[in-house]
Amino acid sequence: MSQQNQLAKQLEARHKSGQGSMMFWSKTKKHFQNSSASIRGFTISNGATEIDPAKMTELAVEDYEKLFGEPVVYIPHPYVDIPYDKQDDSKK
Repeated sequence: MSQQNQLAKQLEARHKSGQGSMMFWSKTKKHFQNSSASIRGFTISNGATEIDPAKMTELAVEDYEKLFGEPVVYIPHPYVDIPYDKQDDSKK
């Protein structure tokens, strides 16, 4: 039970606002800006730029589905899927 109490005290101290957190944010605020980057358009495969928000959403969804989809892994069988070498035929 003492370890659980100790952990609870550490978490409480970590998330407690105080002098330490104010010093941290006062030193780091100069690195943050009050702006956000806007996306003006997507460059698609044919080189054109898509600026319609609905189509950009569809393109982003398709891209993320490909990126996070089930990977296709081909593991060749060591005896059956040996690469064919044409030089072996010419030597015969």
